[in-house]
Amino acid sequence: QHHLLPVLALQYAEGRDHKDFISDIDVSWALCAFQLSGRYAEVLTQLLRRACRGAPPVSAAQRAALVRLHDVVSHLGTSKAIPEVWCNAAQQAADLEAARLAKSPTLEQVA
Repeated sequence: QHHLLPVLALQYAEGRDHKDFISDIDVSWALCAFQLSGRYAEVLTQLLRRACRGAPPVSAAQRAALVRLHDVVSHLGTSKAIPEVWCNAAQQAADLEAARLAKSPTLEQVA
């Protein structure tokens, strides 16, 4: 089905270009979404360790990436690659996004 995804994930992980928090989370999310987290656990661990260095971002602009990190945490369960402070930040971002969507006029129109 998704024959190119493993190749792209490995090329991304081994590439020499600058990698940032958002791109590491996006690739991690894709590995989980396509059920490749077990097969590429080492790559996934490397990406998450690099993404979760230092303190979590607090800007609203990076909230979407933290929500995707929450999806990764939910998929993986407890992971040594993701520090607790990052898990908490991801949970908080997911909660804020859920609250925002609950107040959305679009949701009211659909309901």
